[in-house]
Amino acid sequence: MGWMSLFTSGRNMLPAEARSFMKHHRVGEYQLLDVRQFKEYELAHLPGAVLIPVLDLTTRITELDPQLPTLVYCRNGLRSRAACQVLRGCGFAEVINISGGIRAWNGLLLSGQETKGMEFFI
Repeated sequence: MGWMSLFTSGRNMLPAEARSFMKHHRVGEYQLLDVRQFKEYELAHLPGAVLIPVLDLTTRITELDPQLPTLVYCRNGLRSRAACQVLRGCGFAEVINISGGIRAWNGLLLSGQETKGMEFFI
């Protein structure tokens, strides 16, 4: 990752746009990444989100598919914006920051540990 990638402005989506995107794409056609801490994730997270805290992103990057559109969120959009820059710098094809993070989300939230296959409840 080159240092110039840290200054690249990326694509942002409002939560309503992100919900529409997820509604019109099947599971497996995109990935949803939560870059908050485990305790935050446990309290509330978006269905189908994979948790990789932003500080762990570079060491766990292989858990993500760089060819899939990747929607990223955090609490309010700051950490996710930084994570988007890291992902773009690592060659991810399409990276989208969910503006306002989970605080701006107006939809179904889950609590507890990671849950796969819950995307259809969004």
